[in-house]
Amino acid sequence: MLQKQYEEFIKNVQLTNIKLTNLSCENNEEFSGSAAPLEIALNYEISRIKVKNSKINFYLDFGIFPFVQTESFEGSQQDSAVSRDQVSDDQVAFEIDLQLELTYSIDEKKLIALKEGNKEDLKILFEQEIKEFSSRNVPVNAWPYVRELVSSLTTRMGYPPLLIPLFLQFAE
Repeated sequence: MLQKQYEEFIKNVQLTNIKLTNLSCENNEEFSGSAAPLEIALNYEISRIKVKNSKINFYLDFGIFPFVQTESFEGSQQDSAVSRDQVSDDQVAFEIDLQLELTYSIDEKKLIALKEGNKEDLKILFEQEIKEFSSRNVPVNAWPYVRELVSSLTTRMGYPPLLIPLFLQFAE
């Protein structure tokens, strides 16, 4: 995909709504309560993309769990996401799982004109652009909402506000 095509695509896409569609939070009764500092594991994936009637909906699933990092675990996980099954129950303070639905409106006429009037299904016509948009833009758009929600929830769960790191997107 050409960068110019992608730039034209994103000019015709606007975020119109962010909705929390699922939320689960649970304190872990088995947590040892160690005085060691907690590491934050935050995993996310786009579980579904729906294109219909000049709208694109992206469904993002997030899993957050602070845990005590042990010495044996530390060396084996450099620069990679930590999954829940890699950490024992007594090391995890709590878990938060949530799903956000991000809705974007698209200027269908302008986008079809970009593809020289080809009126195929937009999802097929702009498959590469939508895939690129889902990895570059959608997480960045969702991140501030996730950060605020997690910070607010952790205080209600009896912990100090948890501030998850910024989402940093580096040029490829």
